[in-house]
Amino acid sequence: MQSIEAAHRRYLQQSAWTSDLRKHLISKIGLRSNSCILEIGSGTSAILGDFASDYPAWGIDLDMAALKVAHEFNPDVHLSNADGHNLPLPANTYDLVYCHFLLLWVADPAKILAEMKRVTRPGGWIIAFAEPDYGSRIDFPGELEELGAMQAMSLENRGADPNLGRRLSQLFASLNLKGSEIGIMGMQRDLPQKSFDLEEQRMWQEDIAPLISSKKLERWIQIEGKAIEQGKRIQFVPTFFALGQKE
Repeated sequence: MQSIEAAHRRYLQQSAWTSDLRKHLISKIGLRSNSCILEIGSGTSAILGDFASDYPAWGIDLDMAALKVAHEFNPDVHLSNADGHNLPLPANTYDLVYCHFLLLWVADPAKILAEMKRVTRPGGWIIAFAEPDYGSRIDFPGELEELGAMQAMSLENRGADPNLGRRLSQLFASLNLKGSEIGIMGMQRDLPQKSFDLEEQRMWQEDIAPLISSKKLERWIQIEGKAIEQGKRIQFVPTFFALGQKE
């Protein structure tokens, strides 16, 4: 089982990936300084902490260990241990309700989104900031294509839907929101950026180590390390976002 420290590292990495996108979408929806924000699946507050400095912020998560870490980092955030499928919250309460790399992990994404809509105020927004589609992943050099498939298998073995991203449009369409929008996060980054690539390497190692031999794992590490040094390494998982306004 992944430690809370490893989980926090991953949440911070994922937060860095989507930082520019989040800023763009937040500026687009025009929140007020007193807008109330709720994150479903807030984890260790890697995302929620960014919002908490500017807005009244609430977080919901099932993992008590994650909530404890979140409270240590952001003591002013309102945190609750609850299931997003059945939120213990009144309807029409929040100006923004969002999730981030969450829907792929839940039993019923449609139910989660329906609950998110229920607790959003009329005129408020529902956003899924990031949902990946590992089935359309690109890995280069070609020797690393199997690595991508193994990481997707690891996620599926742990209960995730690695191809949730391609379903996000349909899920949001069913909410009947005003001005719904779907898109794919870009992959712009500076080169070379070895620290980013090495953090990615640590993440996939943690995912697939239980599935393959140590010899094969070391071989992939060597191939990837050489590709990073030569500026050849490409890893791209299409990651979808969606948003809409409750009428």
